[in-house]
Amino acid sequence: MSGKKPPLRDSLRFYGKLVLILFGITAVSALLMALVNGLTQDRIASLAEDRRQAAMSAVMPGENVIFSQVPFDPGTVLDMQVAYEGGILRGYCVQLTADGFGGPITLMVGVDGGSKVTGVKILDHNETAGVGTRVDDSAYLSAYRGRSAGSGADAVSGATVTSRAVERGVDAALEAVARFEREGGMSVEEGEV
Repeated sequence: MSGKKPPLRDSLRFYGKLVLILFGITAVSALLMALVNGLTQDRIASLAEDRRQAAMSAVMPGENVIFSQVPFDPGTVLDMQVAYEGGILRGYCVQLTADGFGGPITLMVGVDGGSKVTGVKILDHNETAGVGTRVDDSAYLSAYRGRSAGSGADAVSGATVTSRAVERGVDAALEAVARFEREGGMSVEEGEV
């Protein structure tokens, strides 16, 4: 071996080929990801809607509850539905986010006509497994049933930030319903649809 460097022209060809190969691999990967996304996005949206409907039914139980979207303040509230059963107002289901330790926590909170919590369900979170995820336990969430604004549940040991986020979310849902009713929304006295 002589130890001579290859001419610059050969080096440029070599690196040019590497760049083209890398670009080709990246382009094919991007196309495949776009294809998979296109094929699965409707199914993912359908599953998310099914999960949301199940959460509304869980936090506003009843035999024949019918939900209907109402106008809401889009601050932290993502969706607000009024719940009727047999033509009588049962309450509201409020979907919202609260900032937890690991990021946003998406909650569904049921509120009856007397401004009491009927149930809380966590739809999505990124909390630490085994610690922050304990707030998703039904025993913890059931402690909110029957509560009104400002009366939260005890924090989960080791997950205080996450527990307080759920509490803030529940309080925000109660406030959203109160604000909606103050601004002329549905009220228990109206009763019939």
